[in-house]
Amino acid sequence: MGLDLVTFALIYPGKGVEMNPIMERGYAGFGLIIVGLIKVIATFAMCLLVLRVKNSRVRFWTAIFAASFGILGFLGNITAWLA
Repeated sequence: MGLDLVTFALIYPGKGVEMNPIMERGYAGFGLIIVGLIKVIATFAMCLLVLRVKNSRVRFWTAIFAASFGILGFLGNITAWLA
């Protein structure tokens, strides 16, 4: 999620290609601070959900799945930057 936030901060103001309507409205209304806050809250919520999984093997794969959202956001930002 950190890489997603950094690439968003570097790329978005010049491109304006955010596909997530929550981030789009947040950035338009409050700037980068709200985007960072939303990402911190999302990361915290995902960590709490992963910790609720009792089986260690399932917890591992749940953590991988949760981390993939940040990775996909990062790759999407890089793709938008290169376009």
